[in-house]
Order: sequence, then C-alpha cells, then structure tokens
Amino acid sequence: VFNRSEERYSIQGLIKKLMIIPSYHALFHELMSILMKNNYIQIEKDQLITLEKVEHISEQLDNQPERLLSMFSELKHFVHLLQTCVSVYPKILTGQESHMNVMFPNGRLDLVEKIYSDNPIADYYNDLLSHFIERYIQQRINLNNAPIHIMEVGAGTGSTTGFVL
Repeated sequence: VFNRSEERYSIQGLIKKLMIIPSYHALFHELMSILMKNNYIQIEKDQLITLEKVEHISEQLDNQPERLLSMFSELKHFVHLLQTCVSVYPKILTGQESHMNVMFPNGRLDLVEKIYSDNPIADYYNDLLSHFIERYIQQRINLNNAPIHIMEVGAGTGSTTGFVL
C-alpha cells in the first residue's frame, strides 16, 4: 500500500485491507487528510488515489528528523516521541499494541517526561502558571483568609506541580 503512484482504493476498502480497528477510524481519516494536504494522495468521492510524490515518502521520512532537529534542536524530545509512536502505528491502528504501552512502556514516564519538563516551552508556561497561582492564593489570603482547594489534573508526570510547589 502506498508504494507507487496511481494506486486506487476505496476508503472503506483500505481501512479493511489495513485492518484498522474502529476506535482508530477517525485517526485514519485525519492521517489521510494530512497526506492529501501534502499532495501524497487525492480523494475523489470515496476513492483514494496515490500521487507520484508517494513514491519518495520513505526517503523524505528518513531525512525529516535530522532536518527538523537541525532547525529546532529544542524539539529533540518531541521528535524522539514522534519517531517512537510512528514506528508502531501499524500495530496501534490494528489493535496489536496499546498506545499507552508505547508512550508509557511498563508504566514508566521516560518517553514523555522530557516533553513536560526540562523543555523550554513547557518550562515557560509552567513558570507562568506557578506565578499566577501564587498571586491568586495571596489575593485570597489577603481578602478573607478563605480555605484554598487545589485539584491537580494532568498526565501524571508532576512537572507542573514541581513548578507550583
């Protein structure tokens, strides 16, 4: 599938051929939209047709991480996460592998923790949030010394909590 130009598939036929499980049909359609917007495929009614550019997709994908990192080195953890996830897309989309097992192998946070912490973008917003919370709590104390309840919601890495505390 998607090896040469002019391949034709019905969208439902391709979903069936690739054995995409129903819970990932929406993702599959989004992935096809991305391919279409980037001129790898075209969709006419219910027909998906590969274009000439699809013949070079492997080469482009192989070079993309290095190219991206040469321009934006601060994205290295995102690129690593993306490469890890994309490499197992076939198993995830067919239900052979859980996305949770990929992102959190053996329940560990190793793969994602650098996305949420030790990352200039996340650190900036976590710092901003911690200052906002500090000012809010101080205002509440100054107003009426009312009890303050905080509920933490997140991915479980504790990176934002570390800034706040």
